[in-house]
Amino acid sequence: MRRVMYGLLFFLAGVLMPVLIWVALFVAVREQLVYAMKRSVYAVLFFLTGVFMPVLIWVGFFVAIKQWARERVPRRKAERTIGEILSAARLTIQWAPGGKQLALTVFGRRPMSEIEELLARTKL
Repeated sequence: MRRVMYGLLFFLAGVLMPVLIWVALFVAVREQLVYAMKRSVYAVLFFLTGVFMPVLIWVGFFVAIKQWARERVPRRKAERTIGEILSAARLTIQWAPGGKQLALTVFGRRPMSEIEELLARTKL
């Protein structure tokens, strides 16, 4: 039992005493330490502010320009349907039963001058 007590005593002396010494030292110099820590924290804060504020100003400026440019870009018009394009070209298609006749009506060969005229009328 004595060996255990001596072991515990040496453990406390080896571990607990240095911790208690550091606590006593901190209590003794606490005011000066807190004052020095505040000064160093303020110095670091002002340094980081001085470095990052110009960068943040430019980042904010470019974000504002990007947003302004995005608002200035005109929105795309809605796509026109085939029916609207054909009505603008004044083409009439009779939808009759029979696939071959319908295909010839829609996809028949036309002269190039007529195609150019249709494109000009539909503004494509």
